[in-house]
Amino acid sequence: MAQEIETANTPLKKGRQYNEKQAYQELIQSYSIAADKGDISKMYILGFFYDSGIGVKQDYQQAMQWYLKAADKGNAKAMNNIGFLYLQGNGVKQNYRQAMQWYLKAADKNNPPSMYSIGYLYKYGLGVQQDYQQAMYWYLMAANKGNIDAMKAVGYQYMFGLGVKEDHEQAIQWYEKAQKLREEQNAQQ
Repeated sequence: MAQEIETANTPLKKGRQYNEKQAYQELIQSYSIAADKGDISKMYILGFFYDSGIGVKQDYQQAMQWYLKAADKGNAKAMNNIGFLYLQGNGVKQNYRQAMQWYLKAADKNNPPSMYSIGYLYKYGLGVQQDYQQAMYWYLMAANKGNIDAMKAVGYQYMFGLGVKEDHEQAIQWYEKAQKLREEQNAQQ
């Protein structure tokens, strides 16, 4: 009986591998059609697929095209990801000022990862004059919206007195808050 089940599943396993590749192709095709008809979320997702190489060959220029379409329609995640492409120089010439502009647009739409990234740019003086107080301001904005990286950054700023008075107790509280949130997120997965 067990051998019959295993034998019956063998074509399914081979078929599953084929179907996965075919499924991605069909997904990309259907998302492209929906995006061309104005579906903003599909524009963003296609950008993410090309940015990450999910189901397609990684192509930062294609990612940028889809992100720009979604961003033009107000998608904050796309704006954030455009900022990241400029920050890293992926598919575009690295340009910290452009990254900052896109992060600010996304932050205006209440996007915590962009707020964190603005803090990062200020902390290291990338495209802007280094300003630890501005970095702390943006890190706190993102941290108070649940961004774990920003919580750790706030802890670091307090630990070393960057833009704030050195306060190890505050630093530890922020590190612990970040750790607790990470554990809660991991428990939900």
